[in-house]
Amino acid sequence: MKEALLAFCVSAVYDRLLQAGCEVIDMNLGPRLEAVAALAGTGRYKHGADIGTDHAKLAIELARRGICQQVIAADKNAGPCEAARRAISGENLSEIVEVRQGDGLAALAPGEAELITIAGMGGELMLSILAAGRDVLVNNPKIILQPQTDIPEVRRRICREGWKIADEAIAEENGHIYVVLAVDTAVASVEDLTDEQFVTGVFLQEKAPELWKKYAEENIAKLRRAVAGMEQGKNAGASPEYVRQKHELTVWEMAL
Repeated sequence: MKEALLAFCVSAVYDRLLQAGCEVIDMNLGPRLEAVAALAGTGRYKHGADIGTDHAKLAIELARRGICQQVIAADKNAGPCEAARRAISGENLSEIVEVRQGDGLAALAPGEAELITIAGMGGELMLSILAAGRDVLVNNPKIILQPQTDIPEVRRRICREGWKIADEAIAEENGHIYVVLAVDTAVASVEDLTDEQFVTGVFLQEKAPELWKKYAEENIAKLRRAVAGMEQGKNAGASPEYVRQKHELTVWEMAL
């Protein structure tokens, strides 16, 4: 009961700061996870879930800010689950944040979570988690994804599911630039994204033009190195990976 009251008080202070126009950034969270929390919004979800929670930093913040009344911090490995329990206990949030050991969305019951966050893993792994746990998404939750790789393919598969990319964010932390996607599974996508949007983003250039430009320049440099390296080998043009990266390079160069 005391833990619930504490979380309510922290949430109330957080709301007052937001209403006053203050930018609230938890320095323990860092810019990457802060971007995830920001896209989660202030929705007051009854149940949220952070998949691949690790030390439960994001799960704790979802509870502290009152974004979710109850949070499930899930990880498939015992070590991170134990670390998460210690962190949650240290914040006096054990009544609000529950740790579960489970593989991906298998840690959740169908329709249990209204908000699901998945951050800090490869894009293909995220897509496999969503595909394997399709029955868990029967209630059309809001999903926040922060893929480390394969971001164009993640956007394509989201649209192929009929879901909508409702928002995006971009953040820089320790010399790396990260992209976050907010996915609305309740509203079917009624418009096709352009090939440029799949590769370079839907909202990023408009929301953060300077950081997007830096992100574009980094992608161009990386893709040029990769393409040049593959062109040293035989039959590079026949390789699907070469074709993909050459195409993405062209798209980025035209966008910039």
